[in-house]
Amino acid sequence: MMYNEALNIIRKAHSFKASAALLTLERYVNGTMIQWNRIQSDKRALPGPGPGVDQTLMLTLFLDIHFYFVCYDKAQNLLKYLAEETDGDAKLNNLWQTLRHKFKPFNDARNHLEHIENRIRRRYLSDFGNLENDTFTFGGERFDISASGLQILTDAYEQVVAILRARPKNYGTSPNSG
Repeated sequence: MMYNEALNIIRKAHSFKASAALLTLERYVNGTMIQWNRIQSDKRALPGPGPGVDQTLMLTLFLDIHFYFVCYDKAQNLLKYLAEETDGDAKLNNLWQTLRHKFKPFNDARNHLEHIENRIRRRYLSDFGNLENDTFTFGGERFDISASGLQILTDAYEQVVAILRARPKNYGTSPNSG
């Protein structure tokens, strides 16, 4: 499944910046879903723990997990931007305030992987990125990469779409305005 809602409701965004944020948010939500599906495919291809695991497959899995967190974090940043800085809708802002704590672990995971050169320290080296079923671990922290973890983001996006869809026709400003 991929979302293709933004173009249908773009005129209901408050401004051109809000419209651009909405389109980009949808792109990163879709990217997160693509990466989640890649992770599932990578995991199915693993023969199980132990020696002899294909290192190319392990690298692919690690990089797919990394980009999953990048897309997830970018989507939550765009939701925040849409809610707080571009649209001005109290419902969007309330949605962001309600969900921001749920997004934090995905941001933390991305930070670990995006700044991995700073994590090459004794504290992290015993757990420099491992997979336990639907949990990615790093430095002793645990990060959910299950379907329910993904659903936090997809549900949030669906709520954004519902909020915008409920607005009157031509609610937003023209695409040529701020």
